[in-house]
Parts: sequence; structure tokens; C-alpha cells
Amino acid sequence: MLVNSVSGENKTARMRIWRALKASGAAALRDGVYLLPKSESARAVFAEQAQEVVAAGGMAHIVAFDGEDDAQHREFVRLFDRSTDYAE
Repeated sequence: MLVNSVSGENKTARMRIWRALKASGAAALRDGVYLLPKSESARAVFAEQAQEVVAAGGMAHIVAFDGEDDAQHREFVRLFDRSTDYAE
């Protein structure tokens, strides 16, 4: 999970970071909180974007965690379901 905050005054950086996270497939849990399944590539994406956030004068934290229970796990999996995006 990446938790980040970039000043609203730095709209260009905020948009660049958001686009990169969206392109990586990250799910937004809320504004500034993004989730990817645990993997080395996800860690690399979050590390790169955390550097971008800090370079833009913001703060970023990468947090590893496991879901509390099966219901929470199913909710996280649902966040990555893109079937409606590709439905005809």
C-alpha cells in the first residue's frame, strides 16, 4: 500500500503520480491511498512513485499488510475487478 500526500498547489505532480499509479493497475482505497497485490513489481512501482511524491515536496509511506479476514480480502480483490471497464 502507498500512502501519499502532495500539496494541492502542485497539480502537475499530483496528476503525473495519479496517472502512473492508475497505469500500474493500483486500486485507490481513498484519496492518496493506493493498493496493489504484494509483489516485487508492486514494490518497485510504489518506490518509484514515493520518490516522485517526495521530489514534489510531499510525503509518502509504503506499508505492507495482510487483510484482517476473508471478507476484507474479497473486498480488496473486488477493487481490482476491471470486467465492467471492458464490457461491451
